[in-house]
Amino acid sequence: MNHKTLTTTLIIAFSITAAAQRTMVVTDAETGVPIRDVQIFVNGDDNNRIVTDYKGEFIVPDTAGNLTLCHRKYEKRLMDDKEFADTISLLPNYNRLNELVVKGKSPKINMNIMAATKMAALTAPHPKTLATFDFFDIFTAKKRKKTRKRIEAIKDY
Repeated sequence: MNHKTLTTTLIIAFSITAAAQRTMVVTDAETGVPIRDVQIFVNGDDNNRIVTDYKGEFIVPDTAGNLTLCHRKYEKRLMDDKEFADTISLLPNYNRLNELVVKGKSPKINMNIMAATKMAALTAPHPKTLATFDFFDIFTAKKRKKTRKRIEAIKDY
């Protein structure tokens, strides 16, 4: 009896280890917040894809040799089985811009248009000042008066 129990226990333990899976969490590297909807490709196979749930969790089989983690707001990360941990962090891609293609022809500038623009700028009326007051002009007037007195004093000398 004891031999049968031991055998069944070993068979159950072996089947559990053979079909063992590992639960991991994907988080933001800066905030530590779990990330949902991260696509994980196992062993570089597009058909063998796993998506994280709302808690950022996913289950990887032990047969996984490498993982590729992709999300549109984060940098793509490639991992070997030696790097596997319970928590995987992804870096946000702040500096990445979407591709932008601009097509068109540059406008042809006619010399007549340039001449007309220059003429309009030259003939534009300039604003006229009616009266101006300069606060610092008060001090320069006193200085000029003192300078005149000094000059007259020198002439009389």
